Amino acid sequence: MAHRWLKEENIGSIPDLLDSMTEKMGKKTALIYMGRRMSYSDLSANVRKIALFVRQHTKAGDRVALLMPNIPQFAFCYYGILSAGRIAVPINFMSIAADLKTKNINDIKITPEILGQIKDAHPVLIFAADFFYPVLIQAGLDNSCPVILTSPGEYLPWYLKPLYALKSRKEGRHIGRRVHGVLWFKKIFTDFPEGLLLERYDPDSIAQLQYTGGTTGGNPKGAILTHRNLVSNLLQAREHFGDLFVDGEEVVMGALPFFHIYGMTTCLNMAILSLGAQLVLMPVFDPKTAIKYIGKYGVSVFPGVNLMYKKMLDHEKAFKSANLKSLKLCISGAGPIDKGICDKFRELTGSVVIVEGYGLSETSPVISVTRSEDLNQDRPSGFIGKPLPGTTVRIVGENGEILGPGLVGEIVVSGPQVMSGYYKKDNETKLVLDGGWFRTGDAGYLDADGYLYFTDRIKDVIKVLGENIYASDIEKRMMGLPLVAEAVVVGIPDIKSGETPVALVVLIEECEDNLKKRAEELIMKSISGNQDWPKLQRPTMVMAVDSLEEFKNPIGKILKRKIREHLNFQKLR
Repeated sequence: MAHRWLKEENIGSIPDLLDSMTEKMGKKTALIYMGRRMSYSDLSANVRKIALFVRQHTKAGDRVALLMPNIPQFAFCYYGILSAGRIAVPINFMSIAADLKTKNINDIKITPEILGQIKDAHPVLIFAADFFYPVLIQAGLDNSCPVILTSPGEYLPWYLKPLYALKSRKEGRHIGRRVHGVLWFKKIFTDFPEGLLLERYDPDSIAQLQYTGGTTGGNPKGAILTHRNLVSNLLQAREHFGDLFVDGEEVVMGALPFFHIYGMTTCLNMAILSLGAQLVLMPVFDPKTAIKYIGKYGVSVFPGVNLMYKKMLDHEKAFKSANLKSLKLCISGAGPIDKGICDKFRELTGSVVIVEGYGLSETSPVISVTRSEDLNQDRPSGFIGKPLPGTTVRIVGENGEILGPGLVGEIVVSGPQVMSGYYKKDNETKLVLDGGWFRTGDAGYLDADGYLYFTDRIKDVIKVLGENIYASDIEKRMMGLPLVAEAVVVGIPDIKSGETPVALVVLIEECEDNLKKRAEELIMKSISGNQDWPKLQRPTMVMAVDSLEEFKNPIGKILKRKIREHLNFQKLR
């Protein structure tokens, strides 16, 4: 079948796409930041200035890092780095996101995750929001890596700038201009008033290093993504959704962090490079503000995650009073979304369904997405739609054999969005890439119609007496028990069976420790007395906890590694 968007002639470098879109959109709004609007022409002019500065301070092949939230300067710097022909490195600061909300910036320690990314990428320049500086200097940077600081207040409307200055002082984020040994963003615009004339770059050249969500300080993995990878994924998404989008008329919510590949592709690049849309920037997600912005700016496309939609639904009154008629597409990714949240969202908006995407940093990131028409019929849990056009998915067994419909195995992917490898990690690359096929590390299956279903992370599969037991299957059963509000299951070593499932649960109602013990006993009794509950899927221990929040990252994804560490700690006590 012929493609309308996914064509070789449409694949260029990211600067090519930005230049083309600027020519088309001109003075039309590109970015909306706290009420201030910036046009595509404004964006392009700022990008060119950054590009000239980067070009004069770097050489071909150099990496340039970004450490900032969703502010206009992120777009200027990201596109400026690429327009200079250099490699962008968005630094994932999720590991300190919780600290940023509660601590003075001078009290926040650099994490192994952030330090690992910086040491591995070895950038020659770093563009950073000023409040990150006390964290950044803990990386031990030398004079070979200049730091350019910018303030989130710099591009605010004039009437909000004094308020931001007061707020940053109150929250312990004020840095001031007396920081020695750094450059300031505004000086670039003084020293480079004209900007760089944009050049054409090979689409197969490296655009960025995207550090994977599983990055740790001990073994950071930077996925090498080319311009072709990133642009192809945008065109694949356009092809997948067909005529749903109207060029130049969409408004995209930019609440997902741009340093994350999901936010980078579905918010920033989709809006600016593919749709010619207006992008509403949210440096920090706030559910009530997000609801307000939908009505105020006419947001039509809202990429989010399960936790964001849950927090918005907690403000049902604001939901009911808001004008949400502009919404046409809501996307959830970076983990499964609860069916109850989807149903409630559809009820409150009248008709808007939340579609669900699946992907990884290594695939730019989207592999498959459900569409609203796919959700008009009941599907088994784990449904994640058809692979995007140009994407081929295989399900592979433990011995490398290709499995047929309905059989669970590893999801293996081929397509133009698949990375070329991990930066400076040949051995790790060989483990996951073979002849253009990428091993995702995820278990799933295809049905007879070619729809994809996600079952579990392979590393989270529990081997009980040699059988593969999927934690997600047990978690679904646990959620059906009357006392359970939330449940997560992990495998722990067991002498008799190899591994055994253990469940952590949050109870429907908070209670004292003695009542928690009683609830644990009742849950275990419910499981053992249920003849329909497969014996190998029965947890051998249930532990009630007040909350699972300490085991989640800032976007609400459960980190099972932390749960295993918690269980090991409990055993040692």
